Amino acid sequence: MLSKYHSPAETLIHRRDKILDENVLNSIFSIVGFFIALLALWLNYLIPFKGNMTFATLVFVGLISIFALKIVREMDKVKRMNTGISAEKDVGNFLQQSIAPLGYRVLNSLNRNSHDIDHVLVGVSGVYAIETKNLQWLAGKTVTFDGQTILVDGRKLPKTDPVKQAKSAAKEVSIFLHSKGIDSYVIPVVLLPKRVVNSVINENIIVTNLKNFEAYIANAHSKLSKKQVNYFADLIPQMG
Repeated sequence: MLSKYHSPAETLIHRRDKILDENVLNSIFSIVGFFIALLALWLNYLIPFKGNMTFATLVFVGLISIFALKIVREMDKVKRMNTGISAEKDVGNFLQQSIAPLGYRVLNSLNRNSHDIDHVLVGVSGVYAIETKNLQWLAGKTVTFDGQTILVDGRKLPKTDPVKQAKSAAKEVSIFLHSKGIDSYVIPVVLLPKRVVNSVINENIIVTNLKNFEAYIANAHSKLSKKQVNYFADLIPQMG
């Protein structure tokens, strides 16, 4: 199945909670355990203990430092995920409240094992695979799209390429629909909530903010019937 989730950002929330449970909490428990063991050694030393306390202290302090650094790294991942979760929820709510009433079905958090598709929108004007990016940490900087890449003050975004992600998601959905005998081009979309961006909207790619996307959908030409919209929307979650 493509997804067992239905709420915006639910797959991202699941992955975040897994990091917290498996990495952060385990590291915290390890630090507490090492600290208790170190205290026990010092108590034994004061009783007295015949071993080398300097060596024991260095070993335990080293182990505690390793796990403390791991917690810092994992919490940084969680912080970034929380930013993504907020953006996906904002976009999911926007799609449901502003776009769905125009004759569209909204599919959220479509899990694809190693990654997920943030949203798939199915409506009278076609099928859209949506990648959401929250760029609030770039407040005050100029966001542009040169037709290929999103640029911030003329530079590429670090680590991820949302345009590539959106195109990959659209390709996945297109291939699946084609396998079911449906010749429907899926349009890749990158939505930047709460950002001012020089929008690019055409039949090959959409990079814009929520306000401009709503205006585009409201004026888009109809391509699918209501029956096709419901059929596609019911079919897509069956992707294997």
